[in-house]
Amino acid sequence: MSTTELFEGNQISEVSRRSFLGLGALAAVGSVAAAAVAPKIAEAAETESDKVGEDGQAVVKVWDGIQLSKGHIIHDPSLCCGCKQCEITCSISHWGVMNELYSGIRIKTDLLGGYISEAFVCKQCAGPECVAVCPTGALHVDKETGARVIDKDVCIGCQLCLNACPVAPSRIRYIDRENVCFKCDLCGGDPKCVKQCPTVALSCSWISAAADPTIVHTDSGITVQYVLTGAVLALSKDYVILDEVDAIIGNGGVTVKADLTSMYTQPFTAKVKCSYFSQSGETLNFSERLSYDLGTYDTVNIVDFFETAHPEEVASVRMEIMCGKIAG
Repeated sequence: MSTTELFEGNQISEVSRRSFLGLGALAAVGSVAAAAVAPKIAEAAETESDKVGEDGQAVVKVWDGIQLSKGHIIHDPSLCCGCKQCEITCSISHWGVMNELYSGIRIKTDLLGGYISEAFVCKQCAGPECVAVCPTGALHVDKETGARVIDKDVCIGCQLCLNACPVAPSRIRYIDRENVCFKCDLCGGDPKCVKQCPTVALSCSWISAAADPTIVHTDSGITVQYVLTGAVLALSKDYVILDEVDAIIGNGGVTVKADLTSMYTQPFTAKVKCSYFSQSGETLNFSERLSYDLGTYDTVNIVDFFETAHPEEVASVRMEIMCGKIAG
C-alpha cells in the first residue's frame, strides 16, 4: 500500500493514501468540493419541484436530469420484533462481517416506550443532495435500480454526504475502520434484508407496486388483483397458493374472500392488505394489515370487509399478501 509521510513537529507518521486524501478533502471543502458540485446544484435547482414521498410523510424535491430510484426500503414498526436480522444480513452480504456498525440499515428499539422498533434506512431521495456534494463521484446513481450507491473503492471518507443527508439521523454512516461512508444500495435490486426479515416488517416499495398482479374477474363485476411477496415467496413461488378469490357486494359493503394455502415445510405468517378503488382509480378505502398464521400445508380463509353505503362505486380491489418466516 502506498504511503505518504506527514510531519507532526519532529515526528513522522505514515498514513494510507485514502486517509491522506480524506484529510485533504476536508481541508479543501470550501474550494474544491464546492466548485465541483456547484454546477450540479445550480442546474438542478432551476427545475426542482416539491412532491410528497411514497410514505406519505417526507417531502422531497424532484430534480430533472437525475434518475429516480425504482424504490426504497419500507419498515412497518407494528410488525418489527427488533431482532436486527436485517443488520446482520446487510453487514455480512456487503462486508463479510457480522457487525451492526457495517450495516446500511439500523434498528433502534425504545425499551421504555412500548418496545417499539424503528428502522433508519435511506429513502433514495429524488433530489439526492448526498450525490451532489460528493467530491470524488464515489456516491453515484446506479443505472439499473436508480439507487444512490457509494463505491467504497473511490470514497475518501470525507463525510460530506453524511452531513448533507436531509433527514436525522443521517441515513449514511461512516465506518471508521475502513475510512469510508456506506448506505443502503438496494442490493442491486434484490434487497437481502427484506428477504431475511422474519416478521415481514420490511418490504420494498417497487416490489409491492411493480410486481405483476394476478387478475381475477368476479361475478359481482369487481376486479380483484393480488400480489404475493415476502421471504417465503423469495425461496420459491410454489410455496404459496391463493385460490377461491372473490368479491361480494352485500350486507352494507364489499367483502373480499380468498383461500391461502401453504406448501412450505415450516410455519409462517401472512400479512394481507386490501385497497379499494373506483372506476377512475381513486382510492376509496384501504384496510389495516390482517395477520394469518399458517402451519405446514395449512389453509386459511382470508376475509376483508369494506363497509360503504355505495358499494357500486367499487370497481377493483388490490390484495397485497406478504409471506414471511416466523422467527425462532
